[in-house]
Amino acid sequence: MWALIEADLAERGVAVDRSGMTGTVCETYPRAALNAWGWAKKGKLTLEDLCRLFPFLRVPRDFTGSFASHDVCDALVCAVVARARQQGRTLCPPELDADLAREEGWIHVTLDQPHSQLPSTRQQDEEAGGTAGALTRLPVVP
Repeated sequence: MWALIEADLAERGVAVDRSGMTGTVCETYPRAALNAWGWAKKGKLTLEDLCRLFPFLRVPRDFTGSFASHDVCDALVCAVVARARQQGRTLCPPELDADLAREEGWIHVTLDQPHSQLPSTRQQDEEAGGTAGALTRLPVVP
């Protein structure tokens, strides 16, 4: 599946560094992130779980049904990790493995708790050139 996504990105002119160290794409895995955050509950995430993990999350009532999909819940976890990568807060490959990571890929995780991925105010984020506010108003397709 990744090969198709990577080919599509290349057609669109998006350069992909499989290590996730440069560019706009990084590989994430929801269970790896949850384990790094110390999330002990096994099984699929629910909207209630996400609200506990991400106290900044605001989901309009008419979109709550979308979170019955485990894919949507996993995508939100991965989006938070991608945000952490953008902020330079993920565990990166050691220099010794950097070349291999660029070829094979690297799964990014952060040991920072999810709520720390966002600055305290939208103004701080805009001053830093980021988009943290976007996570508080995720466009969820039912």
